[in-house]
Amino acid sequence: MAITPANYWPLGSTIQKTITNLSTTSYYRHFGLISVNPIDGTMVLLYRKSSSYSSGKGTIYIRKSTNGGAIWGNEIEIIVDATYDLRNLGGGFDNSGNLFVFYISHGMN
Repeated sequence: MAITPANYWPLGSTIQKTITNLSTTSYYRHFGLISVNPIDGTMVLLYRKSSSYSSGKGTIYIRKSTNGGAIWGNEIEIIVDATYDLRNLGGGFDNSGNLFVFYISHGMN
């Protein structure tokens, strides 16, 4: 299978879409973190999704791939906060296959 923006999410990020058409998305999703589970090879992509880069309240999502990144599953909301903007992701898998996610919560005015 050829890797295209339609089947490979990181290439379909907000930044990639804005190169050709600014109106293809109504949200911001970029600066994701890809990590591979050392036990079973599952890849995860963690990212912040918001209405904009700087003024929207962000939520943290995850997508998984079990075939080396050729196809990514649906996005799943994993961390949401009604008051704070979540951003600046970090983390990954440890050698036992546990996934750790670090982030900053930023107050909204």
